[in-house]
Amino acid sequence: LLILFGVPLFANVYTAWGGSGPVGLVFRAIAASICLLPPTILMGATLPAMSRWVETSPQGVAWLGYFYGGNTGGAVIGSLLAGFYLLRVFDMATATYVAVALNLLVGGLALLIAGATPYEAGAGVRDKVKPAAGSWAVYIAIALSGMTALASQVIWTRTLSLLFGATVYTFSLILAVFLFGIGIGSSLGSVMARGLDRPRLALGWVQMLLCGAIAWAAYTLALSLPFWPIDPSIATSPWYNFPLDLARAFWVVLPASILWGASFPLALASVATKGQDPGRLVGGVYAANTVGAIVGAIGGSLLMVTWLGTQHSQQ
Repeated sequence: LLILFGVPLFANVYTAWGGSGPVGLVFRAIAASICLLPPTILMGATLPAMSRWVETSPQGVAWLGYFYGGNTGGAVIGSLLAGFYLLRVFDMATATYVAVALNLLVGGLALLIAGATPYEAGAGVRDKVKPAAGSWAVYIAIALSGMTALASQVIWTRTLSLLFGATVYTFSLILAVFLFGIGIGSSLGSVMARGLDRPRLALGWVQMLLCGAIAWAAYTLALSLPFWPIDPSIATSPWYNFPLDLARAFWVVLPASILWGASFPLALASVATKGQDPGRLVGGVYAANTVGAIVGAIGGSLLMVTWLGTQHSQQ
């Protein structure tokens, strides 16, 4: 709600002080941070808070992956609902009010469940549990995985927009496919984490397979999609093109996004130890993955594509 009513006021300041070049870029970064950090910090804190309800056993770690997959599934619905319906039929205010209403419903239900369910954190015991040996390598791996994920998404969105058209529908569609793959992958990774004796080995293989999946995306973007025997320009309505765009986005994005989704629960299983605080476990892995994603998003959009071009950035 603060963003909805604050951004128009902030826009006046930005128009007066923001400019072009590096100074304008820094000012835009400051503006985005002021507007987006408060709600996104709360969003990021939700998963670790939920995670304290499970134990750090193989079954518990699997549930942590399911939580992550469920969150991602909701993100897919939100992306499509906002991009294709709420913003198209109504306006920004209505989309914001719907989001607020949904969050009030979720928060109210969460408080009711928390009040009706007995719970003992056992923090005194959990604080004494040491993390698994060599956990630093897993944190680095999941950070690099997040970095490649967001850098690739930036590059793919830029390239696919040339085929689909630079509209809000294109961004919503590509984001939905990306998140859909992550949701599938996190569910599959959770199932794997439950029965694996060496989850770190599985995490390593997933990262190796990602090299092939990213190369597949680069190949299809350059040598496959532009030559499909179709002509979207002859469609009488853009709604005829959306299923085609969805199929093309799946063709490019889905393999890699499934593997990135599987990386998160496997990373959790790789650093989990019996009796460990699951909130701290999830918070650490989630933070490492997010820091890498930030580096990938900024580096991919502002540095790599500018300095190296799309082709070499993917390489």
